[in-house]
Amino acid sequence: MRDTAERCHELPIKNPASDIGGYAGIGYVSVTGVAEKNDPMKILSGDGRYYVDDPENDESGANLNAGIIFGIEKIIFNLGYHSFTSSAYFGIGGRF
Repeated sequence: MRDTAERCHELPIKNPASDIGGYAGIGYVSVTGVAEKNDPMKILSGDGRYYVDDPENDESGANLNAGIIFGIEKIIFNLGYHSFTSSAYFGIGGRF
């Protein structure tokens, strides 16, 4: 029984928490407003819809983001939240 315990102790055991981390950041964001228009004669597009800049809906300001990063082998997953757009995001990347 002692021999078995010693062999188990020698097995490489990886700490899963070493591949999990958090992050937070602050930055500046600028969003360009766009308006959808309708062209009933379908001259400007095949379905009658087209888009133009809409400066009245331009926005800019501080953005806070936070999230979790975790990795499996060479692949990294990212799950976070942007405060400016009030939206969550998901990403996949690689270690290099």
